[in-house]
Amino acid sequence: MIYKLKGASANIPTTAANFGSATLIRLVNIADAHSTVQTITLTTSADAAIGSVLMRGGETLYIAKDATDKIAVNSGTNVKGTSVAIWAG
Repeated sequence: MIYKLKGASANIPTTAANFGSATLIRLVNIADAHSTVQTITLTTSADAAIGSVLMRGGETLYIAKDATDKIAVNSGTNVKGTSVAIWAG
């Protein structure tokens, strides 16, 4: 699959934010150790929990969300995110 970049890479915040109204986010945990596990949480615009996932160091995930949904990491600055789209080329 080919992805189109829609924004610059940035830290996933510890306070839930809509990450520039992104609807698909590529997440990378840049921590070296696989034991460095972060919790990624997705909420609605009203801060109601949608779900969460654990992310190990060195792992890459793609999270699809509504533009108004918010995303947050439990702590630190190891998880970076970039707004992307699937490119149909």
